[in-house]
Amino acid sequence: MKPRIFVSSTFYDLKYIREDLSNFIKAHDFEPILFEDGDIGYIPGKALDESCYETMRSTDIVILIIGGNYGSPATGETKDDFKEYMSITRNEFKAALEQGVPVYVFVDSKVYVEYGIYEANYKKIEEDENIIAFRNVKNINVFRFIREIKNAGNISITEFDKTIHIKDFLSKQWSDMFKNYLDSLKQKKSDKKLESTVDEMKILIKNMGIMIDSVGQKILNANESEEYKNVLVKQEIFSFCDSLAKGIMLDEEERCNQKSERIIYVQHLLDVLYKSINTNIWDVFRSEADDEYMQFYDYFENQNINLLNCLEDLDEILIENKQFYENTIFRDSLVSQLVKNENYNVLFEEL
Repeated sequence: MKPRIFVSSTFYDLKYIREDLSNFIKAHDFEPILFEDGDIGYIPGKALDESCYETMRSTDIVILIIGGNYGSPATGETKDDFKEYMSITRNEFKAALEQGVPVYVFVDSKVYVEYGIYEANYKKIEEDENIIAFRNVKNINVFRFIREIKNAGNISITEFDKTIHIKDFLSKQWSDMFKNYLDSLKQKKSDKKLESTVDEMKILIKNMGIMIDSVGQKILNANESEEYKNVLVKQEIFSFCDSLAKGIMLDEEERCNQKSERIIYVQHLLDVLYKSINTNIWDVFRSEADDEYMQFYDYFENQNINLLNCLEDLDEILIENKQFYENTIFRDSLVSQLVKNENYNVLFEEL
């Protein structure tokens, strides 16, 4: 399968550039998609531009070229020299963006200079509706289109004077893509080796655990000591603390303000607490016995997490409403309340 490259632009003012790029794409043994070459599969009963958007969504890369013309209005839009409307080319860009197709944007250097003038006079033009005549740009919507692309983020915008500038840029980008692909193949091989090593380590650790558990139990029981049971309790406490820690953010505190991230972490925290109710480890934590309880405190203190004071309120809530926690509506409501509660931020703050 050849990579499919969609060339998006106005036609009449840029047709020679489009033709040159078509030959350039074929020289790389890729498949160019241009409507003038009949590469768009038009859908009976639908507007012609709708077929362009459908084809756009199935391509692998988009080359968007912007000159001084804005282009034909999309279906349902009315052409205007000042008021904003959507062109077919602009809608093609939006379709690619929605589908996550990589887009390389090239703007005529003369147009880009005038875009700087537009930005410098943005309020006068857009808010006061002062019409300014530009030498190279025929419609003010060209600037609005460029502004939309810049605000989309993470999209390369390259100025060009001649087609060779576009071809040089694309050659370097496609070479870099191929290099990254080769690197990814080597990385996969390294990942497989690492995965194999990790699996071997897991087996080794498990076997060591069985051996140590068996030998330790015999030695400790031979001395009629409670030490063996204490070791098991310490292991349970560590596992419980480790699970709780995964319910808060340790390294990326700045992400805590993102609601979606907080929901995930709070949900995990509540699930860990709920599953621990009526277990030995829960009784240890609730009892606040000196030795065992300090293990909880020491663990989170070493992680720089101020957590234990908050858990007292949370475990009370869970115990009182245990019979309702399996109810999705109740659980989601509880998570939502905790996420919105500013006082709950203490869970995500360092000591």
